[in-house]
Amino acid sequence: MGLQRWPFALKMMLALGIFLFIDSWLVPGNIAVNILGSSVRFDGFLVQAGWYVLAIVTAGLVYARGGDVEQPLRFLIVGAVLSALWALAQAYGFEPVSLLYSEPLTYNEDRVAYGPMALTGLTAAHLAVVLTAFVALQKRFRVLPALVVMVLAAALIATGNRTAPAALMLTVGGLALSYLVRRRYWHVGVISLYAIVALGALVLVQTTRSVPIEQLERTTQLVRGSDTSFQTRLVFWTAGIRGMFDYPLTGLGPNGFNQIFWQHLSREEKLPIIKHDLPDGAKDIMLSPRTLLSYRLPEQTDEDRPILATITMDKAHNYLLDMIIASGWPSAILFLSAIGSGVAMMLRSGRREARAVALATCVYVLFGLTWFATLQVDPIVWGLFGVGIGAVWARPDHTASLSNPPVK
Repeated sequence: MGLQRWPFALKMMLALGIFLFIDSWLVPGNIAVNILGSSVRFDGFLVQAGWYVLAIVTAGLVYARGGDVEQPLRFLIVGAVLSALWALAQAYGFEPVSLLYSEPLTYNEDRVAYGPMALTGLTAAHLAVVLTAFVALQKRFRVLPALVVMVLAAALIATGNRTAPAALMLTVGGLALSYLVRRRYWHVGVISLYAIVALGALVLVQTTRSVPIEQLERTTQLVRGSDTSFQTRLVFWTAGIRGMFDYPLTGLGPNGFNQIFWQHLSREEKLPIIKHDLPDGAKDIMLSPRTLLSYRLPEQTDEDRPILATITMDKAHNYLLDMIIASGWPSAILFLSAIGSGVAMMLRSGRREARAVALATCVYVLFGLTWFATLQVDPIVWGLFGVGIGAVWARPDHTASLSNPPVK
């Protein structure tokens, strides 16, 4: 199949992968870090190029199978259910890893890894993406799919994350509204029944665990505008917006936000965030234009030598901002072109599977408003994105029979 016959979204994904590979040699910093990323994130440009090009690979495989997506979607759902069971076990105090190891796995050496994605937020993103696609695939209300929805929704709520459930509700709510406008009341009823099941899972989790009050307080703080996590993100976004034109063509590399943070924020803006990484009661805090700072402990006097520390802020916690800062505006334009054209292509399709993938992609894009690209979730999302593109590419007319595959 010639490149000229590829869907536009796949061409943009290929161009994005090529640009990231070339850009890894152009941006400042350590070339190994630019290509592979840090030992913590492992999100260098070559790694990123790999997960975006994965969309092309999965689209090609689906195309070669005549547009049949039943098997990859089944694997996706089974994997998400297993992830959900893992997360639920941890939420209720049982560590599945203990069956093999006596010590729990840790993330960043100071936090216990949560679920197969290691972090609660990333586990929530994975579950929200798959749950959206699964609900969008349903034609009627049945017991087994309802159980799947209950497990996925319960695990999603148990993570305590708020961005992923909000993205899911906005997207599925938009789907229900579109059905309502077109007077497809049967489909609205089906979605509503699954929504009731998900609500039941929420109530069950909140009443059977020991932390529902804490989660409720965090949600209340978010509404009031006093949530520390959200306030921190506001500061990060401020820094990112101020520095997004510093290196517009190439960006600063995978860890480029650290430079933006230290150069584009005032002392008053940086200090509340930095204090979170310092011992309680730290005083006489002196900041430098870079990552180096000094402070004294409460028990130290003015004659005591201050303690030196290095603090790194590596992400702006916004998918697009982080992409612009790391690899410049060209990568962001290519990315938006690929996602926008791909989602539009799938939504226009008559195939329920393609629309489900488009909605799942929208959930991840909304989740990305407060998060960044990661090795844990992005390969799943962009591989799924390719599955949806391949389904429409192989069978633009959704009534085409599997016995009549497209001419290659």
